[in-house]
Amino acid sequence: MAVSPDSFEPVLEAVPQVAAEGKFVHYEGSPFELYQPYPPAGDQPTAIEGLVEGLKDGEVFQTLLGVTGSGKTFTMANVIAQMGKPAIVFAP
Repeated sequence: MAVSPDSFEPVLEAVPQVAAEGKFVHYEGSPFELYQPYPPAGDQPTAIEGLVEGLKDGEVFQTLLGVTGSGKTFTMANVIAQMGKPAIVFAP
C-alpha cells in the first residue's frame, strides 16, 4: 500500500515548529569545533562536567546511562570536544 506524502500534511501542521538557534562551540586547546543546535539541557551539563573531570582525573572506565532519546550521543560529543582528543563512539 503506497502512502501519499500529502497524507502527512495534517500531522506536520499540528506539530509545533521550533527553530534551532544553533551555534558552533570551540573549547580552548581543542582542535574540534562542535555544532550545537541547542545548548545542553536537563542533566546534560552535570553529566558533561562529571565525565570531563573523570577523564582529567585519569579514570579509564566511565559509563553514561540514559533512556532512548535522552541525548547521550550529544553529551559525548560535548565531552569529546572539551577534551580535544580523538574518540570512537559506539552507538548501536
